[in-house]
Amino acid sequence: MEPGHPDTVARRFPLAALAVVWVAVFLTAFFFLELPNNPPAVRWQIWLAVPELLDFVDPPAREPNLGHAGWKH
Repeated sequence: MEPGHPDTVARRFPLAALAVVWVAVFLTAFFFLELPNNPPAVRWQIWLAVPELLDFVDPPAREPNLGHAGWKH
C-alpha cells in the first residue's frame, strides 16, 4: 500500500484521535490534581513561579559599572 492510500489514512485517523484524547486527559489530570505539600498546591500554580526560577538558572545581565564580580577580582 502507498503512504497516501485511503486505507492507510483511515487506519491512522482513529489512532491519532485516540492519542490526542489520551494526551488531553493526561494533561488535565496532571495539572489539576493537588500536590501533597503544605499548604496544598495545584500543579498549574507552579508555572507562575517559573520566571523567578529561570533567573536562578540564567541570571539577568549585570550593568557593567556596578563593580567587580567573579573569581578574577
